[in-house]
Amino acid sequence: MTAFVSRAAFHIHVLGLAGLACALIGTPALSAVSAVDAAIADPARPAAERALDGDRKPQEVLRFYGVKAGDKVIERFPGGTYYTRLLSKIVGPRGKVYVALFKRADGSILDIDKAKSVEGPTVVLVPNDNATPTAPEPVDVVISQQNYHDLHVGSQASTAATAVNRSVFEVLRPGGTYVVIDHDARPGLGASDAPKTHRIEMSTARSEVEAAGFRFVGSSEALRNPADPRTATVSDPSVAGHTDRFMLKFRKP
Repeated sequence: MTAFVSRAAFHIHVLGLAGLACALIGTPALSAVSAVDAAIADPARPAAERALDGDRKPQEVLRFYGVKAGDKVIERFPGGTYYTRLLSKIVGPRGKVYVALFKRADGSILDIDKAKSVEGPTVVLVPNDNATPTAPEPVDVVISQQNYHDLHVGSQASTAATAVNRSVFEVLRPGGTYVVIDHDARPGLGASDAPKTHRIEMSTARSEVEAAGFRFVGSSEALRNPADPRTATVSDPSVAGHTDRFMLKFRKP
């Protein structure tokens, strides 16, 4: 009799062997997903940050980032420590999270006290005297979380986006990814509403990043909120914390 093994059974058998091999070498299957879940479940996370999980949806966002153990990451002007703390757990002792902080003209550094609370072997603070993120080595991922629109605010609004996107392109290793998450503006407004509402139209952000040489990888609807009319400033109590946000990912060729 000729033995017959179904395709499904074969796949189960192969996956079982792969899981056994992973166990033997100490690398759990689906390690990236497990690392995200472990970072979020870490009991050391401050209660104030845990309270934000419902609106920020860290599982979906962190998986979209695609950051894994050993990665070098730049977090551009994070403001607080919410994602910095989670990223530092995911990259682990072989990785680095470079926190780009804004250095004002008077020498003071925005959000420095908050950033210092997570500074350590894995988290390195890198003050910048302009909007271009830097690091002492090529990095795997650059993250711009809800601050890309600021490139269209102020005296250098006409040139800042071009300069920053080129800087990101240069600091990323080939194949590295650039993630842009921001508050979406109403169709047709482009970046014109940024000074007033701190929003930018998704299509505008995408075209600017692609103009720097990046290839579009994909997007996510995880942070979308159709109930947001996109007319109020993002700090307005009616929408603060749950604006309609887009998520875009790009790759350096």
